[in-house]
Amino acid sequence: MELLFKVAGAVCVVGSLGLYARERSEKIDMRLTHLMQIYNILLQLKSELKYMSSTLPECFGQLSKHVNEPFDKWLFNLHAEMESERTGRFADIWLDKLGELKEESSLADGDIDLLAELMDKLGSADVDASVKAIDYVLLRLEENRELLKSEMYQKKRVIVSLSLFVGLITVILLF
Repeated sequence: MELLFKVAGAVCVVGSLGLYARERSEKIDMRLTHLMQIYNILLQLKSELKYMSSTLPECFGQLSKHVNEPFDKWLFNLHAEMESERTGRFADIWLDKLGELKEESSLADGDIDLLAELMDKLGSADVDASVKAIDYVLLRLEENRELLKSEMYQKKRVIVSLSLFVGLITVILLF
């Protein structure tokens, strides 16, 4: 009977660590997806600003209708906050909403920091400066995406290997 409990415990430990590895791998995949989505959002924002001559609140409102979660909520909240009566500085609104996006998305701190660099340029009346700032952030996001893409396979293998190693060590200790 004791052996049965040890085997059941070993199966539970290895299984839970396998699920943990799978969850971490999916988080890496989700970050790559979110990087691509934010890249596309910034391209659309650039087009709205440059060619449609829309204001920022209008751009955020339009974009929120055409993107997936969590970016739709983030863009809509930016739109609503900027349209509200108690609107403060754009930089403060931008940073506040980036904090919310950080909690809801799989973007890394470095990705959010890149977006935070836009707070000074997007809020200005100079469209050309805004477009150039967006181009700079797009370039850096693309670098981050390519780096993640190249490291993704290795990271996933390390996660799976470490999880299985810890599981096997635990199994050995149980017996």
